[in-house]
Amino acid sequence: MSEYRNSDSLEAWKLRAEKELKGKPLASLNWTNDAGIDLHPYYTTENSRGEYPVLSKARQEQWSIFEPIVVTNAGEANAAALLALESGATGLMFKIPASFNMSELPKLLNQVGLPFIESGFLIHPDHYLDFALALAEFIRKSGWDAREVFGFVQADFGKVKSAELHTVLNSILEAIPAISAALSGFRLLVMDAAWFREQGLNDVQEMGVALAWFHFWLDELEQRGIPYAKVNRLWQLNLSSGGDYFLQVAKFRSIGYLLAQVAEKFGEYAPMYLMGESTRFNMAQADRHTNLLRLTSAAMSAVQGTANGVVLYPFSKQEDPAQMVQRITRNIQLLLHHESNLGAVTDPAKGSYYVEELSFSLAEKAWDYFLAIEEQGGYLAWIQNGGFDTTAETEAGNMLQRIANRKQFMLGVNQFPGKWPAQLQESERFLWESPLSELVNWKRQTESGEPVKVHLLVFGDGAMRSARAGFAQNFMGCADITVTQELWTPGTPHQTADILVLCADDASYETAVAQVNKGTASLVLAGHPGEKEAEYKSNGVDYFIHIKSPLVDTLRTILEGQR
Repeated sequence: MSEYRNSDSLEAWKLRAEKELKGKPLASLNWTNDAGIDLHPYYTTENSRGEYPVLSKARQEQWSIFEPIVVTNAGEANAAALLALESGATGLMFKIPASFNMSELPKLLNQVGLPFIESGFLIHPDHYLDFALALAEFIRKSGWDAREVFGFVQADFGKVKSAELHTVLNSILEAIPAISAALSGFRLLVMDAAWFREQGLNDVQEMGVALAWFHFWLDELEQRGIPYAKVNRLWQLNLSSGGDYFLQVAKFRSIGYLLAQVAEKFGEYAPMYLMGESTRFNMAQADRHTNLLRLTSAAMSAVQGTANGVVLYPFSKQEDPAQMVQRITRNIQLLLHHESNLGAVTDPAKGSYYVEELSFSLAEKAWDYFLAIEEQGGYLAWIQNGGFDTTAETEAGNMLQRIANRKQFMLGVNQFPGKWPAQLQESERFLWESPLSELVNWKRQTESGEPVKVHLLVFGDGAMRSARAGFAQNFMGCADITVTQELWTPGTPHQTADILVLCADDASYETAVAQVNKGTASLVLAGHPGEKEAEYKSNGVDYFIHIKSPLVDTLRTILEGQR
């Protein structure tokens, strides 16, 4: 190992890299991730900051596998819960509507052995106290010891108007003494930072908001004379998991130490329960099978980042049978649990130079964001004064634009696009594919008769024609268009279609453009025309597509020509 370390020192690596780069600066290998963290391609003990202090709540080897259940009918939800438990789930997360009748709680939980699983309940804040007391009464009547029934009751603050937020948050805190005595095994101070991620905030901002929320509640509790030591077992933090795999691992690893820093002036920190939730912002209805890989990555990163529980949301919203979708989604965690034994090792990323650096960098940026919120008056003031709305709108808008213009690739949506569902309802599509889904809906509404047909004419230099054909197939396919292609020799007959796309190298275009028999078709050239634009247009080219073309606007313009 000493020989390995000496031969692969940072300086030795730099020398080899500079040689391979042939004059390009070494800094060209660096990159910045979506969280704004600057990263390098190579980490060693020489540029490592050591091991990040991970503070996490101990788990009994494996994590809790939660099944989300949306309650619209108590009997149907009960059947779904029993099926989930029989199929391997070890936790249930019920989403309770505001219209739920508390008298139906026994029906909802009929034959559900609460002492043997973890149970979670997401309820409208207006009904938080009533539901918690009804749950405590149900546990008592069932003959169970409340100290041996574990789970959480979470107020759904996402449904609260910002002007009413302070009142609602205070009502939860005021209810804590009574509820914590009745539900002694439940976590009642649940901070859903994942919800903020779903609205568009990035990972750094999600963590910063979690810290600000924690500080706000600690301060409010202290003002009520409730010391942190008395409620330190009641906390739960929900974090999103998705996207950049190693970044998500680092997020779960790093949050505990930051929470401890916030809690320092209130008492000795007790690691809180971490719940990992799969994010829906990186899911694609147009490519729901790839969503299975996304969910697997989300579960793995949360578990390896020391999460205590994980909930995966269904990989598909429509077309597929609901039970099949739930079964496959559930089985992702079961395979990781039973086949891979993924949770047997606590913090397996410990010692990885790259993950350790990510953990330090992410923690620093999250702490800075927390301080920025505090400078604006803290968590509540930041929300009520529009800080959250502005940030979410900006971040989400930037992400949507990057996807819409192919600055950021999303498999199945703007890269190797999949087939969009036949019926694409606004409520069913995932947020991050909305610009393209709107385009697909618009296209379908304006089509008359047969769908638009696109045909690629591929010719010229082998490498360049393949690259441009692949680009054109991706580009046109984003509008849910079937694309065909042929190898074409300029000057010979070719197939026709509504839209013909030329795919070749620049030199071949100069002579071939005038030889296309376009007829009534629209003619598109793949590649930037440069100074030849006017010439190509005079020879019949109608549109140009290239990496700088705004995807949605360009496709809409091309398709409008077919109306």
